[in-house]
Amino acid sequence: MVSTEIGLSSKACLSFERAEVDGKSSVAFDVGTSAPGIYAYHYSDETWYVGKSVDMARRYTQHLHEYRHSKETVPVVKEAYFARLPNASPKELDDAETHAIQWFERQGYSLRNKAKTAVPLGPGTITVTLGENAGIPLPWKRSQRPLSNRSYEPDLSSVTNSMQSRYEHLRQLNSWRRIRMLLRAYVLATIPAPCEIAGILWTVSAMPSCHNAKRLVTLTVQNLETLVIFDECPPYGICGFFNMKRPEGSLCRMLPRTSRTNYTAAQDVMQLYCDDLRQMLLDIRRRSVRDWCYRLNVELMRKGGCMVRSRGNILLMQDVLSDL
Repeated sequence: MVSTEIGLSSKACLSFERAEVDGKSSVAFDVGTSAPGIYAYHYSDETWYVGKSVDMARRYTQHLHEYRHSKETVPVVKEAYFARLPNASPKELDDAETHAIQWFERQGYSLRNKAKTAVPLGPGTITVTLGENAGIPLPWKRSQRPLSNRSYEPDLSSVTNSMQSRYEHLRQLNSWRRIRMLLRAYVLATIPAPCEIAGILWTVSAMPSCHNAKRLVTLTVQNLETLVIFDECPPYGICGFFNMKRPEGSLCRMLPRTSRTNYTAAQDVMQLYCDDLRQMLLDIRRRSVRDWCYRLNVELMRKGGCMVRSRGNILLMQDVLSDL
């Protein structure tokens, strides 16, 4: 076994030891009973996965079982590294995992992790399979995004009276035409294959209930609202914001109305506030805004399906996606 010291921060340092693996059901590594710590797997396709466990040897066995029964092809683990933290509390173990993932990411390793990483599932293009549909690629570059090759076909039998009422209320607004124009421009520019993944990886709601300022529309990807349109905001009228993220290597400067914020679903998010609907329409025509909005959306999509899809408005989504 090879011992490797990895400094994670000014307060922590993990000592990773390499274990001999044979691809079978166990790992030849004497970590003892219920040994907690951090593990890092190196796969045959040169990707990595970093995780935590209260029993690293047992967790390795569980992973191999999961890989053998996975519906997707998982590459072989060719190397396994373990860093023991025998007296770590649950919080200390969680913090160590976070630091380790960040360290591996900074070093340029391609991680298969979805959580605690700014590049879920690595820097390459991944493909998600949605039911009987063909795989949908999720590239990091907006210029490489796939467009829809079929129309959106919703299940109208699930439309409720509340859904119908909220949609009709939205359509009766004087600003409806511009709201619809903004939604269509945003979806087409920042969501890959929007018709195929509608209601699965993203959703849109009409007149959603909320405790603060009245909202007209929210578009949600995974568990984060990436586009929000508010009702009248005196003295300007309808306003809103885009949540975005700077693409890797981007040289574009932030717009003056942008502020940095963090969410549980994503870190280092840039929020672009617009004090009227006209400004939102102008902003979404900017290439930099489209690129930044797409970057955050694809990061969230790589972490999993939309967690609030049941709150989506099928009629609004059908309207937005018609003839795209």
